[in-house]
Amino acid sequence: MTSPSNNRKPILLALGASFLLTVLIVAGSRNLEHYDSALFG
Repeated sequence: MTSPSNNRKPILLALGASFLLTVLIVAGSRNLEHYDSALFG
């Protein structure tokens, strides 16, 4: 079994990648102005 300290780096990397992807989506869609409304429900 891995210790919690071994999981810290991959978790931080995943959170950073998710944040970067979110920023790129918002920037690319001009603050969600041109985002597909069908994806919101």
